[in-house]
Amino acid sequence: MGHIYKSLWLAEALRGKGREDVRFLIRADAASADLVRGGGFPLEVFPNELREEEIVARLNQWVEKHRPAFLIIDHWDWADAYWSGLAKIPGTLYVGMDVPEGRFVHFDLAFQGIRNSLSNAEFAEMGCKVYKGPKYLMSSPDFLPHAGSWKYRGHLRKVLLTFGGTDIANFSVKVLDYFENSSRHFDLTLVLGPGCPNHEAVKERWARSNLDVEILRGADCLPKYMGQADLVVSAAGAGTLSELALVGAPAIVFAAVPHQRENAEKYGRAGGVLNCAKTVGAVGKTFSGLMDDLAANPEKLSALAQKWAGLTDGQGIDRIVAILEEHGRF
Repeated sequence: MGHIYKSLWLAEALRGKGREDVRFLIRADAASADLVRGGGFPLEVFPNELREEEIVARLNQWVEKHRPAFLIIDHWDWADAYWSGLAKIPGTLYVGMDVPEGRFVHFDLAFQGIRNSLSNAEFAEMGCKVYKGPKYLMSSPDFLPHAGSWKYRGHLRKVLLTFGGTDIANFSVKVLDYFENSSRHFDLTLVLGPGCPNHEAVKERWARSNLDVEILRGADCLPKYMGQADLVVSAAGAGTLSELALVGAPAIVFAAVPHQRENAEKYGRAGGVLNCAKTVGAVGKTFSGLMDDLAANPEKLSALAQKWAGLTDGQGIDRIVAILEEHGRF
């Protein structure tokens, strides 16, 4: 879902620059399709029963037929069948988001965000112009009013729980153990993403816990809630981390999928997060220890928040659109 959200924000920015014909091509997923249609963008769906090589063949056919100014591919880790079959149709600029190492040859432009490191750099590789680092992280322009909005309140009481658009690792239920067994009182807000398949079961499980929790079915502006919380507990998705950095909110992060371990390690060294992502899909005893320590020593929240200073400014989409304007047919 993170890929869909940031692609939508980019599409809206392009539309704001006069590119009215922005289209989405996605695999079949009801929640993603609803988001795209809700944004008012035409949508074409690849059925899930198609094999990888069949999908990339259809993609090639679509580009050959429509000859778009840009083909923007946002995917973390394609199978080899995609890369071996992906054509580069003349007249279209191929733009990659988070391109794996060794695959730059398929693109004219690549925006790496934090895939490689937290340092900003521009360079050419395999004929592709590469832009990497937090400068090119994409977040909604609507989030900018919440930049730097987190404030230290002298205690740890309000906790925001958010585990991605699908909560693939079921963290919404796994963190319950700590809060049910804690002798401390917390005001909890749990955000269930639009793609969470078992949201009703999660809500029922929390209702049985008798905890003080507000459950939200999605949140149009997650940074607003980050700024209102004393602490955020989240999955270590690149989008969530960039929003935490923008707001300046301290967080404890888990890994729902393998690459989020890398995200957590990078931000654990440079940003305001405590890394609880050693094992994919697990909460573990480390989380309990970190929560107890922060509750007993809330001044550590302020020290964590200060580490965010200057890491990201929320202008990534503007930079990307400007580069597209420079290189493409606008």
